Amino acid sequence: MSGKTLSLFFIIFLLSISSNATEIAQEYTGYSEEINQTFIIEYENETYFWIDYIQFFQYSSSLLIKNDTVIRDPEIISLFSRAYIIHKNYEKGHVEQLRILSQMLNQICERLSSLKEECNEISELAEESAHHLELSIDSFSPSNAEKHYLTQEIMIEKMEISLQQIEEMGNRTMYMKNYQDSLKNMLEILKPSQENLKKSGEMIEKRIEMKIKSREGGSDFALFLGLVIVALLILSFIWIKR
Repeated sequence: MSGKTLSLFFIIFLLSISSNATEIAQEYTGYSEEINQTFIIEYENETYFWIDYIQFFQYSSSLLIKNDTVIRDPEIISLFSRAYIIHKNYEKGHVEQLRILSQMLNQICERLSSLKEECNEISELAEESAHHLELSIDSFSPSNAEKHYLTQEIMIEKMEISLQQIEEMGNRTMYMKNYQDSLKNMLEILKPSQENLKKSGEMIEKRIEMKIKSREGGSDFALFLGLVIVALLILSFIWIKR
């Protein structure tokens, strides 16, 4: 089988599962709500569909689908939510900022007599975080988004430990004071950024949860209403017979 034939089969397969995902997404569409955009994401050898909804020309909610099933797992939704936020809202300036911080630390690390190893480790973490962030901005990538998030968590923790160690030192050199100031300035940038990403992800998660519950609640009500109607018909039939 030629490469072109395989590619054609793969395209047909994607179109097929994409069509199924769109049908499911349509079932969850609310009043005055429309499907705005669909992302096809490969994660851990599985194909996922992230569906964006808009209402009155503004983002309203999302839905995550795999194998014709709506994903309800909070951990998976959280992972995809952060990846979505980074891909949609972050700019390459965030990446450049991390790389500048890494380079700045590199210059300071070489002049430190103590905490040099810790300084180098933080610098490397900043570069690693920048790398995964850039990949996550370029494409909707849950794996890179998670690596960026976790790397930044570790980096922040190590920076706080280093600051505590510096505070406990007696005599501090000029370079150690520069290192201390650099860490403080970096934390003022990184901690709010990390917190905002976490909160934004939680907001998306809640909207997805509300959409799923709303749909399920509507189905339950429709079932209840149907049962009531059937019961009334039976009672009416019995009353007429009497």
